[in-house]
Amino acid sequence: MLHFIASEKSLSMANQKLESLSNVDPLTGLLNRRTMDYVMDQQMADLHRKGIPFSAVLFDIDHFKAVNDKFGHLIGDQVLSRVGELAGHSLRNGDFVFRFGGEEFLMVLAQTTQHQAQEMAERLHQGIKQLRFEHADLPAAFHITASFGVAAVDSTETNVDELLRQADVALYQAKAGGRDQVCLYSL
Repeated sequence: MLHFIASEKSLSMANQKLESLSNVDPLTGLLNRRTMDYVMDQQMADLHRKGIPFSAVLFDIDHFKAVNDKFGHLIGDQVLSRVGELAGHSLRNGDFVFRFGGEEFLMVLAQTTQHQAQEMAERLHQGIKQLRFEHADLPAAFHITASFGVAAVDSTETNVDELLRQADVALYQAKAGGRDQVCLYSL
């Protein structure tokens, strides 16, 4: 009987680890896109049932390829990890941050208007600019910047894909406008 209980506990722990591996980006420790789909569907369901708005902040590290090319992929990984950590620490209860892909991140902010999301994005934007990266193999420390696109959904007429498209449009507006800034989606 004790052998069965130990085996069941071991199987349970292995299943928990497998679930974590399937939902978490191993480099940043942030949730991944697979989990993002579930969270976005939940947020949209809350909007439809209860009228609770939410916002999306899509951001990426400016000129990240140049960081990898100049300093190497290990330093690039350190940059991604620290940006992810900072983004994770900026969340409130009920908010989420995901590694969206490459050097892109997505924050899903519950019960948040576009203006409130812009304020959160501006704080994170300034925090990223304050990060300092150094390594024994580098001649000097360096800083990075990021560009942000903010969109909000407060109507059942908008779906998840449209919200992400709007945040992406705002992000590309930030990049086209010189990078290192927060832009809001507007019609």
